[in-house]
Amino acid sequence: MIKLILVRHGYSTSNASGTYTGQLNAPLNEVGRAQAAQLADYLCTHERIDAVYASDLSRAAETVRPTADRLGLPLVTLPALRELDVGAWTGVSYAEVRERYAADFTAYTQNIDAPCTGGESIRTASARLLACIKEIAQKEAGKTVLLCSHALCSRLCAALAATGRVEDVTAQKAPANASFCIYEYESGRFKPLVRDFTAHLDNATSTSPKGLV
Repeated sequence: MIKLILVRHGYSTSNASGTYTGQLNAPLNEVGRAQAAQLADYLCTHERIDAVYASDLSRAAETVRPTADRLGLPLVTLPALRELDVGAWTGVSYAEVRERYAADFTAYTQNIDAPCTGGESIRTASARLLACIKEIAQKEAGKTVLLCSHALCSRLCAALAATGRVEDVTAQKAPANASFCIYEYESGRFKPLVRDFTAHLDNATSTSPKGLV
């Protein structure tokens, strides 16, 4: 078993522009960098963390790097923790995707096996994420692991904690940027301890949840 502190990355340049980011390497903006500092302040004070992992996309790595640096821990970045590959939707606004790719978008919203245009399906990306979490749990057994990923990973873990069904991921809302949940994870099961925590963020850096970005 591990104690898993799961963070959604901080506010990025693509969050601010309202576009699908997917696996585009969009960095944090000024708000996101402030969120990363506030996250470090809170976690270094309130949690004993043994290992730090993140998606290798800059917005995720940048979110937990201040925490890792203050704790003197290596930051391990893994491509398997990336967001859903949204294919042709990458860098396109939410409204434009609905217009230009209407049939694919409708299928995607109704069936987790339907891929984004030229990208991944939710089921495929979920399998990738879960395999990675399983490997981390095996390596870090008995430890507290800080892991920063993206909206899909947060929604997936919330769905599995609630119902045990990957199919219910679409019923979960994307959490706020730089918020975190805490789970006990063992053998594919997520036991929630803390849900969508945002008390470490001030009013100037609190952001509304967005879509799969």
